[in-house]
Amino acid sequence: MCDLLGHDQLVSLEHLKAEDLKNLSANPFEPNSTSNQFGRYGSLFSPDSLNNQFGAGSPFRPDSPNNPFGKGWRIEGGNVTVW
Repeated sequence: MCDLLGHDQLVSLEHLKAEDLKNLSANPFEPNSTSNQFGRYGSLFSPDSLNNQFGAGSPFRPDSPNNPFGKGWRIEGGNVTVW
């Protein structure tokens, strides 16, 4: 992610169960990025990835951001918290 001046910004995700889900980022080379298809948090096969429909990203899990009726995850960055 970039701010208005083009500086890279990393926003951390924090799972409601206090698991650290690292960086919500468009950078596919960042090891902990949700956009890194080979990393723990971006892989289709990792249970910790929101991209895994059978893991953390399952549309049937009540705490998944992919469940339209669930609680989802909290996004924190700087002084801002978004639900």
